[in-house]
Amino acid sequence: MINTWEGSFIASKPALLPLGVGSSTGSVEIRGLFFFGMVVLAIGLVSVVYPRFFWNIGIGRKAKAPPPRAYLVMLRIGGILACALGVIMLLKAFQM
Repeated sequence: MINTWEGSFIASKPALLPLGVGSSTGSVEIRGLFFFGMVVLAIGLVSVVYPRFFWNIGIGRKAKAPPPRAYLVMLRIGGILACALGVIMLLKAFQM
């Protein structure tokens, strides 16, 4: 309840559009979250398993030396974080 000089009223949240409610495929939000979670998880797995792929895309074409070990470790850590984010997104999509 919000009190003002002119009186009080109850503020409510704006209603969300019911996108896909009642359909057999699920709502648009759940499908989008599921798809984006799968993409983030796949990118994270590629970064963990084969970090040189991302090095080749970003820097490898211009570099004459192999990638530093610290850079590959940083890519793997980022991949682990991306995998964790992807799993959280998938769990949230299945929880909805």
